[in-house]
Amino acid sequence: MNKPSQARRFDRRDFLKLGMAGVGAAALGAHAQEVYPSRAIELVVPWGPGGSGDLSARAYNDTLGRALKVPISVVNRAGGSGVAGINYVVHAKNDGYTLLAGDQACIVISPLLMKEPAFDPLKDLVPIAYMGSSCSVFAVRADSQFTSLNQLIDYAKKNPGKLNNAVAGFGTAGQFNTEILSSHNNLNIVSIPFKSGPEAVTAVIGGHADLVASSFITLGPHIKSGRLRALAVSSGRRFPAFPDIPTTTEAGHPYVNIVYWGGALFAPPGTSQRVISVLASAAEKAFNDPQVIERARNAYIDVEYKNGAELKKYLDVEIPRTAKIINDAKMEKS
Repeated sequence: MNKPSQARRFDRRDFLKLGMAGVGAAALGAHAQEVYPSRAIELVVPWGPGGSGDLSARAYNDTLGRALKVPISVVNRAGGSGVAGINYVVHAKNDGYTLLAGDQACIVISPLLMKEPAFDPLKDLVPIAYMGSSCSVFAVRADSQFTSLNQLIDYAKKNPGKLNNAVAGFGTAGQFNTEILSSHNNLNIVSIPFKSGPEAVTAVIGGHADLVASSFITLGPHIKSGRLRALAVSSGRRFPAFPDIPTTTEAGHPYVNIVYWGGALFAPPGTSQRVISVLASAAEKAFNDPQVIERARNAYIDVEYKNGAELKKYLDVEIPRTAKIINDAKMEKS
């Protein structure tokens, strides 16, 4: 007759084996979570295709993707002066697979011109890297009657409301510069918003608008081809690629001194430091890559790499500075 089976007793060695197996499984799980990136990354541009913000991002997205060993797709999410795209990123999953290619217009200017800003750039975004900048420039159609900025200002003073300015949305650097110029000179220049910088340029070239103010990224090719005539660079120094164009300071308007910057890389709030470190290391390589620098220069961008800490420090100064310009110019908020 068989004896009834008895449950085997676990001794100390059995528990140690189970414990080691659990530790091993946990380690494997943690290792699996640490693999970043492992799939394609979405780089959101909060402006339409072909504009300054879009071209800035496309100057480095492929090289950044190679540094990270995954594809990076540029996705245009325009609307609300950059707010639509930024809100998309701010509320995206903070796993490093949705990033923002931000610029001066959407990060600095737009929030300051809103009565109730939809986001706080210093709290709702994590700065990773800054690529570079490009001067803004006032330009008119090649056969325009205006050959200088002061000539345009004189006409606008005598003919209030007759000049119009083609802008790629409210809160853009070009519209901002024109508003500052108008405020200081008591001008009434009407801004006509378009969906993108290229559409604004097309309106001026086609004779449907009198003036366009944007970065050299957007206007440079058309100035070089002779379809647009540049009146002044909104800077205290002349732009190296177009040394014959006078500055707003030389024209007697030093208060118009907003330099456009774009292509800055941001992540959603709460993104882990581990992911930020991976992105920051790759961005440093990409932004200093000779091909990216050459591509950026061909797009009239002065490459001046800043890491995340340097970008945050820059924003800590630039945002209050721009706010003071807005208040001094008594610009209306919407």
